[in-house]
Amino acid sequence: MAPNMSEPQVISASRRTDIPAYYTEWLLGRLKAGRCRYFHVFSRQWHEVDLRREAVRAMVLWSKDYAPLLPHLDTIAGHAPFICQFTITGHPADLEPCAPPWREAVAQAREIASRFSAGHVMWRFDPIVITQRTPRAEVVERFTRLADALAGHTRVCAYSFVQEYRKVNARLRELGVTFEELPLEDQHDLAHELSAIAAQRGIELRACCIPAPPGGAIPQARCIDRDALIAAGMDPQPALKRAATRKGCGCYKSVDIGAYDTCPSGCVFCYANRGLTKARAYAEEHDPAADTLG
Repeated sequence: MAPNMSEPQVISASRRTDIPAYYTEWLLGRLKAGRCRYFHVFSRQWHEVDLRREAVRAMVLWSKDYAPLLPHLDTIAGHAPFICQFTITGHPADLEPCAPPWREAVAQAREIASRFSAGHVMWRFDPIVITQRTPRAEVVERFTRLADALAGHTRVCAYSFVQEYRKVNARLRELGVTFEELPLEDQHDLAHELSAIAAQRGIELRACCIPAPPGGAIPQARCIDRDALIAAGMDPQPALKRAATRKGCGCYKSVDIGAYDTCPSGCVFCYANRGLTKARAYAEEHDPAADTLG
């Protein structure tokens, strides 16, 4: 097991699974216990993470459904400054079968913003999926509707286009849906259109781990966002270091305490599960008192 890091660190919870939607009890228990473990898929080692107040500089929460965590956000805020990466896409239900209806998700985002600030809500319109059922015009209409509803309750929106993984294509075929990969020029053209819509509502569109259109009008997204965390209350010193997770990533350094193959949501374009049956069985059997999600 790797030793604890000596400096306070930013905790990501989590890119790998939806902790607020399915593992809120576990997260609160781990914060109270002051520690957890996670398995590093590249080093193939278990790592222990210090979660005591003095060891956590800030937290970045990721979810499509904050309902289970909303009653406990004051507890989170009392432990460390936080921001919410909130995925709200309004996709058809068979693409995101467990995501709440978009109006419900927007209501959650508004509650977070009203209780804390618009800066605590980092909207994700991610990923954009072009199919015969969700053509470009439908994507623009849906984005506009969400931007209208979220205006004043968030300041940024990260977007990406779905990656053409073999397993994603297989899932779409099972639904009778054909995935259309837009040429890069068309992706940029759509991004400019969405950026103008967002800007009219006081929201800055950012490109997440994909090539941004040339000219700099659409900046690179920073999901682990130093400036947003400082605005939420994180001490700016010592300076956070950049730590991209993949090409096109603008994130700063964090420790992710989640685990792959544990999210039961069943989103068609998910990259974090090898099999939905395995993930749902894990969620049903997981002990909230365990020190790990792995």
